Amino acid sequence: MEQIEDLWIKGKIIINRIRFGLVILFTLSLAGAKDSFQPVMFQIHSWATVIMAIYCLVSYIWQKKGNPPDLFHKSLVILDIILLSLTIILDSALGTVEAKSALSNIVVYFIYFFILSYSGFLGDRRFVLTTSVVAAIGASIGLFVAVKIGGIQLTEKPNLSSQPGYAGLSTEVLKPVFIFTGGLIISVLVNLFNKIGRIGSVKAEEAKKLLDSSNANRDIIKNSAEQLEHSIGAFSNYVSNTSNKLESQAASLEEITAVIEELSSSFISNSNSIEDQNQKVKKLSADSKELKSIVETIFQYSKDLVKIAEENKADTENVAHVSEKTSRFLESIHSSFDKVDEINKIMAEIGDKTNLLALNASIEAARAGDVGRGFAVVATEVSKLADFTAKNAKIISTVVTESRTYIREATNASTSTGNLTNSQIGKLIHTLEKITAMNQMYDKQKRIIENFLLELSDIDILSSNISISTTEQILGQKEASKGIQSLEVEVNEISRTSRDLEDNIHSIRKQSQELLLMSKN
Repeated sequence: MEQIEDLWIKGKIIINRIRFGLVILFTLSLAGAKDSFQPVMFQIHSWATVIMAIYCLVSYIWQKKGNPPDLFHKSLVILDIILLSLTIILDSALGTVEAKSALSNIVVYFIYFFILSYSGFLGDRRFVLTTSVVAAIGASIGLFVAVKIGGIQLTEKPNLSSQPGYAGLSTEVLKPVFIFTGGLIISVLVNLFNKIGRIGSVKAEEAKKLLDSSNANRDIIKNSAEQLEHSIGAFSNYVSNTSNKLESQAASLEEITAVIEELSSSFISNSNSIEDQNQKVKKLSADSKELKSIVETIFQYSKDLVKIAEENKADTENVAHVSEKTSRFLESIHSSFDKVDEINKIMAEIGDKTNLLALNASIEAARAGDVGRGFAVVATEVSKLADFTAKNAKIISTVVTESRTYIREATNASTSTGNLTNSQIGKLIHTLEKITAMNQMYDKQKRIIENFLLELSDIDILSSNISISTTEQILGQKEASKGIQSLEVEVNEISRTSRDLEDNIHSIRKQSQELLLMSKN
């Protein structure tokens, strides 16, 4: 922004340009009016024009190479006034005609006003007053010389004042007064311009401070808006990520709820299976007790068979005499082995059922997990017992089959016991050994069945505990399912609220961007 001091600096250049224009104007006027000038008068004006052209050129060169001081420019302005005044004074001293021409040349007096006007371009009111005083003095001296030396007579008569050798008194006296008054007016204007310049400088400084403050505030607003936009962007990303995570958690909760419901259904199904298994275990326990009773009966029969075999051994020596009795005994033995075979079939069937039950128990123990670990051990032992029972049943079946063969042979031999008595004794001894071994097996089987009953009792207790635990787990899963459903509702509500918050943040971010754009503009 240009200040008044900058205008005064440019005024020095403008003054020299105006002076250069006056030199050109003077040169053209001299060239055009050469014939109307007296030689001396022409020389005076020519020398004045040359001198002005010289210091005008000096001022131009100095301004190109540097900045001449104010005193130099003021001296040139005073020199302009002096040269103009000298031309009037010297013209007035040449004679009455020249003096009359000099006093009547209004253009020359207008040049005073030109000089006074551009003297104001230096911005010094006192210098303008000084210039006006010098100009007024120069015009007054020219009038004095025209009257005293040039022979001009001053008069107040209008008709006479236009005659050669005469001049109007009031007109000529007012010329210096007008020159001084013009200078005074110009000085007042210069002073006014200086005041306006000072006020403008103050206002410009205030405006500059205000502009600097506005720029600082704009920078602060810009930085704040950028930080606000950055913070809002980060917060918006956080809210968006949180909302996405909440939606993902809501979906996960839905999946968990579905899984828990499926597990609950599975537990209910397992509970029903365990209850059914408990019933089967109870039935198996009852059947096992009945089997125990049958085995005890068979064991008693086996003892009786041992006793009978021993008696048969004692009576074999008299077999010839008691062959008929032996035949009845053999038939009785045959009937007993039929029962043994039936019992053996029952034991085989019980072994198969026990093996199937052990398999089902192992499957249910695997489903029950840690809770059914003990149940799995019992199921394994039951499976081993079933395998052992099946093996014994096969052995008993083999023994029964062989015994039947021997009994048939004994029955056949009883008809010809005479020749076969010795052989029969050996066979009876062998039969006694088999029966004794079978008796031992029945005794062992009895102990196994007793252990089996104890283990079935333990299985029954474990099944009851598993059933109770499963029921409690079902209740706990129902409560957990209710809690997860409630949590799912809360998560959905938080997700919806997060979306609303995200919309509000987008609105705030838009406003911060508008504020940032405003601060940049």
